[in-house]
Amino acid sequence: MNGDYLKAHAITRSALTSFLALTCVLALATPGAAVAGDEDAEDQLPMSEEEFVAGAMEVGGLSEADARDAYHDPDVVLTVPVEVVAEDSVESETVDSPTIKATYRGCTLTARRDANNLAGHRLFRLTVEKYWEGNGSTVRNVSHDWSHSTTTLGRVGGWSFDRLTESVGEYRSWRGIARGRHYSARSGRWSAWPESRTLQARLMTRADGSWTTDRGDGKCW
Repeated sequence: MNGDYLKAHAITRSALTSFLALTCVLALATPGAAVAGDEDAEDQLPMSEEEFVAGAMEVGGLSEADARDAYHDPDVVLTVPVEVVAEDSVESETVDSPTIKATYRGCTLTARRDANNLAGHRLFRLTVEKYWEGNGSTVRNVSHDWSHSTTTLGRVGGWSFDRLTESVGEYRSWRGIARGRHYSARSGRWSAWPESRTLQARLMTRADGSWTTDRGDGKCW
């Protein structure tokens, strides 16, 4: 492992030793735990070295050499994000518009993006909540809310929220109508020097209640 990587994690090593010892027992042990002479503990990890390295490079931003060293280091392995898990959910309602002939419906689309470690435990999360109203042809009253969180395990590994790196919101034409849909994008960055990781949620919402994100699609009504 290169010198910078070792320096970056040296401060957290003593705390991680006791914390991860318990975490590994609870999260990684398999029924019929290995005894002396059985397989190495590494063989019981829920992800192979090659899978871990690929995820650590793509999601965690590590080099291949650093990822391989992390896999064999019990003080570091659980603090590396190796997968992004997405969840989208919606809530819809009827909007009271007595002065407007066309009935509007309202919908709230919540997109959660989690960075998880090899055991499937969340390290940090970006949540984007978008509300819009539609009557089948036009979109109105778009609003957004967003939040971020970092778990104890993520903080022990040195991860902290840096800043919102992207905030986009714009009406777009749909079926020949200028405000027939609305596009949003929010991106947040976490850092654990010298690595960083960005979580992003992209949301396209339409006047007919349909929606599309970077991880799925659906309809509110």
